[in-house]
Amino acid sequence: MLGCEQALEVKEEGSQQRGDAAIMMTLEEIIESLHNLEDRMQVFEKKYNLVSDDFYRLARAGRLEQNKDFIKWMGYYELWLNRKELYRRLFAERLPMTAKAPVDLRVLA
Repeated sequence: MLGCEQALEVKEEGSQQRGDAAIMMTLEEIIESLHNLEDRMQVFEKKYNLVSDDFYRLARAGRLEQNKDFIKWMGYYELWLNRKELYRRLFAERLPMTAKAPVDLRVLA
């Protein structure tokens, strides 16, 4: 069983600041990043009375005018999607869905 301190190596695609350099993130860091991004997106959701999933769908379909908020919100959402996928991959390594017996939540901490 892998601990929370185990890191997942990821390539940040499209990141101009990091280029193709691999970075290491722990499960704890990924979860913290998800919550941080959700907080940032919630500001836009309240401002525009639109949940991020719907915003993203409309934005990808070209149905929204682009402005400064649009660009930030799109960036936060796409990074959130990336982090969510990283979380799923690392979590799957820690707890295979094929496990037969129930798992005590304390084991995951």
